[in-house]
Amino acid sequence: MFKTCPSCGDEFVPHVELCPDCRVPLRAPGESTPAASAAPAGELREAVMLRAGDVSELRELAERLTTAGIECAIDTDPPGQNLGAATSRRAAVGAPARLALYVDANDAQAAVRVHQAWIADVVPDSGSAGEVGIIEACPGCSEPVAVGAAACASCGLEFPELQVACPQCGQGVEPAADHCGHCGYRP
Repeated sequence: MFKTCPSCGDEFVPHVELCPDCRVPLRAPGESTPAASAAPAGELREAVMLRAGDVSELRELAERLTTAGIECAIDTDPPGQNLGAATSRRAAVGAPARLALYVDANDAQAAVRVHQAWIADVVPDSGSAGEVGIIEACPGCSEPVAVGAAACASCGLEFPELQVACPQCGQGVEPAADHCGHCGYRP
C-alpha cells in the first residue's frame, strides 16, 4: 500500500509522511483530502492569493477560513503548476516548494480579516491587526502586510517611520514635525 501526494500524484512507501517535492502531507488510499486543500486554486471562481508560505501555516489558516465559511485552496505559486517538475531544482538545493493560499475575490475582504486575526494570534504584538482591507507586500519576504504595520509578522522586518530631508541641513525629519530637530529650521 502506497501513499500519494495530493498535489503532484507521486507515490511513496507508507512510512513517508511528507512529499519531498511539494512539502505537503501524503494521503493513504481511501483517505479524504481536507476541505481546505481539496480544490486547486483554479476551481475557485476568481482566485486571489491571500498568503504564501509553508504548508503547515497555510493549513492552519485554511482551517480558520473554512470555519468562517470562506472557500479556499492551497496550490502552487503561481497556481496550477506541477510541483514535482516545477520545483525539482529548488528541492535539489533544499529550498521548499512555494505554496500559497487562495480565496475567491468575492471573499477577499472577509478573508483578510480572518488572516489578520490569525496573525494577531500567532504573532502577538505584530502590529498588523489594525487596518483591514488594504494590504501591501513586505519588501523582505513578499508576505502580505497591513498598511501601518510596525513589522512583518512573517519575517520580523521592522518598518521605520518615514522621514523627509531638512532643506537646510539634509538630516532626516518626521513629516509632521514643525521644525528640524538638528538645525532648528522652520518651514
